[in-house]
Amino acid sequence: MENSQEGRLHMSKYKIRETQDEIQSLHALDNDVRVKYREIMDSLRTDLMSNEKECKKLQEQIEWVSRRRAELRDEVRQGQKLYGEAAIELATNLAELQRGRSNVDPRVTDKPQRDSSCSLRHRKEPNLPRASPVSSLAIKSPRVSNESIGIYRRMDI
Repeated sequence: MENSQEGRLHMSKYKIRETQDEIQSLHALDNDVRVKYREIMDSLRTDLMSNEKECKKLQEQIEWVSRRRAELRDEVRQGQKLYGEAAIELATNLAELQRGRSNVDPRVTDKPQRDSSCSLRHRKEPNLPRASPVSSLAIKSPRVSNESIGIYRRMDI
């Protein structure tokens, strides 16, 4: 009987040791998991900060492009206005020139003399806006649609 009690005692001690080994193994795994968790959280925090900086930078670029687009739109409108004025002035000048050709005035057809007292009409050149350099920005122009042509025609009216 003592033998069977000793056998049970050894078996119990073996199971206790085995359980303790399992517990230590679980503690080691738990520690590894905690370390990995901390590493992942630190990495995610770093990525989040980097993404926030990138988003802020992109937002600033979008705002700049929007402002620049508005400026360019204003410049285009001004250019269209000046072009229209220049076209009207050109048409007026051509009409005057054609009227003048019917009664050919030698002062118009001959070369002007340096000492001549007559003055030729001096046409004022339109003051067109200068194109500003946009080297860092590439803007693709949209395709011209029937709708945009209709809008452009309505603007002319």
